[in-house]
Amino acid sequence: MKSTYVLASDIGGSGVKSMLFDLVERRIVAVATKPLQWYHPTPDAIEYNADEILQACVDGMKECVEKAGVDTGAIGAVITDGQQAGQIFVDRDFNAVSPYDTWMDNRFLPFASEMNAICGDRILEKGGNNAIITIGPKILWWKKNRPDIYEKTYKVTLTANFVGGKLAGLKGEQAYYENTSTGYSGLIDNDADNWDDEICRLVGIDRDKMADVEPTRIVGKLSDKYAAEIGVPSGIPVVAGAGDFPAASIASGILSPGQVGDTAGTASMFTVCSDYWRPDPSGMIRTLRSPIKGYWYAFCFTTGGGSVQWFVDKIVRNTASFAELNDGAAAIPAGSDGLAFYPYISGIFKNTNVGGAFSGIQWAHGRDHMFRAILEAVAFEYKEYANGLQKLLGMAPFTTVRGSGGGTRNHMWNQIKADVMNVTYESMFEEECSLLGSAIIAGNAIGVYPDLLETAKSFNHVSATFAAKPENVERYRKVFKNWHDLKEENYPLLKSV
Repeated sequence: MKSTYVLASDIGGSGVKSMLFDLVERRIVAVATKPLQWYHPTPDAIEYNADEILQACVDGMKECVEKAGVDTGAIGAVITDGQQAGQIFVDRDFNAVSPYDTWMDNRFLPFASEMNAICGDRILEKGGNNAIITIGPKILWWKKNRPDIYEKTYKVTLTANFVGGKLAGLKGEQAYYENTSTGYSGLIDNDADNWDDEICRLVGIDRDKMADVEPTRIVGKLSDKYAAEIGVPSGIPVVAGAGDFPAASIASGILSPGQVGDTAGTASMFTVCSDYWRPDPSGMIRTLRSPIKGYWYAFCFTTGGGSVQWFVDKIVRNTASFAELNDGAAAIPAGSDGLAFYPYISGIFKNTNVGGAFSGIQWAHGRDHMFRAILEAVAFEYKEYANGLQKLLGMAPFTTVRGSGGGTRNHMWNQIKADVMNVTYESMFEEECSLLGSAIIAGNAIGVYPDLLETAKSFNHVSATFAAKPENVERYRKVFKNWHDLKEENYPLLKSV
């Protein structure tokens, strides 16, 4: 069978990763990474320029084509995925009139509280999630604080969908909002798979400004303009991809009820697949739709990789490599000699107005203790999440966790997670599973892969296995209890001054 290729871009927190993928041979042909600049208009704000994101995707795809040297006439689809908790406003001509405001941006907290106060019960009942600082509260913030931008807004769409729409030359009335990300909005009716008119009315969001909810499908064809920039023929189908996390989940084999995954990225996400969804009043557990019809992902997240990157950028400041940090941390015993870290740099599900913290600092503690404490803290968070998910969904204790994302390159971290949760931790051969998931989705949309689920089952494989070490399991059981109790006792001290 003649090869058919997919061009895919994954829009992340620090940059855009693009890939040219051979759907027939199931192999990555070329990869390119383009950095993204974020901006701080105020100390608590993090924004990206929408057109810079678009250009990074175009440049990455162009580089992949140039590197690969394949027959560009065999490229069968273009697809984008990306972070799910922020949006871009577009006008009638599908031009961005707002920046992309990331999930790390805390300006929107008061409007999340306002939405929950107005109709929190309905938001939870219909969408499975409390309103958090994502889509609904962000729209309200822009409406109040930048009414000029809100007035120009014709449709609200996701970042990856903005890029897909621009590539396809869409107009505002053709804007789409892929349905694996709607659960973040606080505005969705899961069962109807559409915006809830009553919630929009109650909180004061113009329902007509919300882009149409779409499952993964072909939304248009690559325009002459961007085809020329990328160096491929125009008319290639553009596919509405999934969010980065659901895409990663299908590519890492989280496909059957009870299967558990760890997406080890800037935001570390602990996930279980199910064929039903249940709302969690505590707000710790959230629910998103899988790209595979009838399945759901219940998940929790923390600033895992982000905490590691903060430590490297702000504390280590290029004085040591990751390998040196790992070697140093490996020499520290389980429990970091009593040093604890709380990875709440971007807040916690209970409250975003908190910060991260080290606790129990003693004279002997140094860089290596701190680095290990950060790795352990994410594993401790995962243990709390596992307990909560099992209780909410009525599932038996988890025995295996599959990991994907850049964090799985750290084998010591994988082992810590296995020991803390007393599970077998499996890291996937292809760690960048968001792009792989997008390739599966695109292949299904253009007919190369007729069955999305069956294709996903055989798409990736486990490359390394980390079995829990009994001596560390027992040690971490005690350390985790102390860590958890200390957090509960001192939660008010974590609040930002």
